[in-house]
Amino acid sequence: VPKADTADWFYVPVWRRSWMPGSNTGRAPSLPSRMLLFVDETGLGRRWTRALAEQGVDAIAVEAGEAFRRLDEGLWTIDPKRPEHYGALIDALDADRGCPSVLVHMWNVTLSDAAPDSLCPSEALLNSGYYSLLNLAKALGRRRTETYKLFVISNRLHDVTGAEELEPGKALLAGPVRVIPQELPHVECRSIDVELPHSDGSADSVLRELTAEIGGDWTDAVVAHRGRWRWVRDFVPVRYENKDPTGPGSRLRDGG
Repeated sequence: VPKADTADWFYVPVWRRSWMPGSNTGRAPSLPSRMLLFVDETGLGRRWTRALAEQGVDAIAVEAGEAFRRLDEGLWTIDPKRPEHYGALIDALDADRGCPSVLVHMWNVTLSDAAPDSLCPSEALLNSGYYSLLNLAKALGRRRTETYKLFVISNRLHDVTGAEELEPGKALLAGPVRVIPQELPHVECRSIDVELPHSDGSADSVLRELTAEIGGDWTDAVVAHRGRWRWVRDFVPVRYENKDPTGPGSRLRDGG
């Protein structure tokens, strides 16, 4: 029911602290037999594919490159800005042993070399993030008889603790994560923001947490991992009252 008072129309995002997956159950994650991972530039994704293989998962890695090519068993390369490469990849996997139903997009896990105060994403970030997800969704949209789970992994995306150094250009990921399941009901999409590990030990910890997310029964659409804690985004109502009717932000305008 619409609220009559416009001061009650507003909501603000909040983060609610939650247990890390598996930390309060002791159960091993239930992993799929096959996964498709678009692995990142930091090496975290390649490390994860090896760890998954040790757990019996057929983990197929896709690296960003300049051509569509199968480099090795379980290793492909595609050009992120070429929409046809995504369809060709899914077709090739279908012709082999079928496209995995669990896809992990890690191309937005990046090194901390971007200017944190830059509001404009670089062309490379757009191609590997926003447009990449749209192109992948188009490829999956042609296969409506199957169901898929798409996990979008990033770093430096969400301001949870107030201490993060952010990349504002990555905020564009929120659009595809929200819209893809609405346009493609057979594709479940979730966003998980992590902290880039600084040692082998912390990398193993991050990967254990991600593996538990993939293999658990979580349904939270937007999640952030910070230290020992898992944070879930929510929205709460807030009443906005502007005491100065002539001040900035005091008018709602229609039509520009």
